[in-house]
Amino acid sequence: MEKIVEIKCIKHRYPDNTEVSACGLDLVVEKGERVALVGLNGSGKTTVFSHIIGLLKPTEGEVSVFGVDPYHDFESIGKKMGVVMQSVEDQLIGPTVLDDIRFSLLNYGFSEKEIADRTKEVISGLNLKGLENKVIHYLSGGEKKKLALAGALALHPDLLVLDEAFNQIDPRGLSAATKMIEYQSERGMAVVMAVSNREDLEHFDKVYFLQSGKIVFGGTREEFLSSDLKNEFCQHERQ
Repeated sequence: MEKIVEIKCIKHRYPDNTEVSACGLDLVVEKGERVALVGLNGSGKTTVFSHIIGLLKPTEGEVSVFGVDPYHDFESIGKKMGVVMQSVEDQLIGPTVLDDIRFSLLNYGFSEKEIADRTKEVISGLNLKGLENKVIHYLSGGEKKKLALAGALALHPDLLVLDEAFNQIDPRGLSAATKMIEYQSERGMAVVMAVSNREDLEHFDKVYFLQSGKIVFGGTREEFLSSDLKNEFCQHERQ
């Protein structure tokens, strides 16, 4: 299988000298795989995602996305990647829902027909009809999450990176979102997402568990749910 993401024992030192690491097992995401990254709050999940999308450069270790270093070569791979971070307000740019979905497509040079077709697809698929002209400021938290996901999926990316992307989305919206993600992953899109509850795991093929700076588990969803680590994950989930 084609490796889309490969992370080998990364460490990052922040300006305040806080050091976050993800060592132990290598984290690998292959073409068409849906991978969940789980761990307690503060275990380093967001740091891992920030390296995948090229926001951070590791102090030690290696990060490869589409065969290149995303920190130095993001320009060459940006069009292949859709991203939804925890604080979606930081990535919503357009004044209205429609403007925001169109922004990245325009920026990457898609034709007007492609933009119209893809915008229509994600608005319909994510139940955003009727909100096209709504000012982003007035959207609910769940609507903002769906909008960020719409902008990411409109690119038809080869890699979708999601940091707690399902939080705040209502059950109907969540069903629509997972269907769209599964539809695109069946056509080769790889997905890696931080997951904080057991129910969301059903949408993923593989699980990595991050604990105290180490990736202590990497395997199928079924293997994870039958392991002792499941109990620790579920205990955190109830808190």
